[in-house]
Amino acid sequence: MKRFRHWTTGITVLLTGILFPLRSQLTVPQLKAYQVIPRTSPDKADYGLSGTCKAGVSRILLSVINQRNGAPIGTFQRRDIGASVSGASWNASVKELPVGGEYAFIFYSTDAQNTAADSVLVQHLLVGDIWLCAGQSNMLQKTPPNPDPDHVHVRMLFKGNGPMTGTVPDTGKWTNDMATGPATTFGGELYSTTGIPVGIILGASGNTSISDWFAPPQRPIFTILKNLVTPVCDFSISGFLWYQGENEDQQDTWALRYFTKSIPLRDTVRALAKNPHLPVLAVQLESWDGGGDSAS
Repeated sequence: MKRFRHWTTGITVLLTGILFPLRSQLTVPQLKAYQVIPRTSPDKADYGLSGTCKAGVSRILLSVINQRNGAPIGTFQRRDIGASVSGASWNASVKELPVGGEYAFIFYSTDAQNTAADSVLVQHLLVGDIWLCAGQSNMLQKTPPNPDPDHVHVRMLFKGNGPMTGTVPDTGKWTNDMATGPATTFGGELYSTTGIPVGIILGASGNTSISDWFAPPQRPIFTILKNLVTPVCDFSISGFLWYQGENEDQQDTWALRYFTKSIPLRDTVRALAKNPHLPVLAVQLESWDGGGDSAS
């Protein structure tokens, strides 16, 4: 693994130093390193992009290469992505990106005479499924390293202590080296089962009750759950993983009410994600029998 990573680093330095100008006017702000692009069919993804370019540009081309060995992927070898160019801006819908990765995307701009204008490189991209993971402090526990950093990438949207109000800034960076709570282990197991790369978007806050995560009818839907889902609802998520419950196991009556409260949590997530059939999974804590010892 170290040999491959060292070689990949060499490819990166070569590409960055030779192919790409230091001050390229071609930009692709929607794509960041280690980002996961959600698939839109079993083995493909269509993804809308836009950015800036030099005046006089007429075409945007895209090459997709294997991040590890530099091999071209499918027909994405300076493919014209059909961009609409107006002045110094462009937009396009990239069609049929293959599920997989890690990939490096190389964008090129050319003028009407097919003369190269600019280029830009975005690295360590995956195309696959995105899961939203939330809960209290259990979801923030330190865990062993990411079991599969080449196929599971993570974005920490927020972490806190207690109920949150206001909006959550959409500033969390994608990475492949975060290991927090059960999320990356879940992602690794999911990839090993399906062969589809996984993106984890994570938000958790300790010392919260399940009631803090959904909106009862008597108040506006403006709680931490909405704050978590809203920044990512512009694209589809594949499911929701929930890990919380210790604040509800201190009394029998609280624990008995927990299942009842989990129903509006599920329904709120599905409503915010605009998917009535979104898979919602919950990690089960060991049960409490009301005495000093817990029963597994």
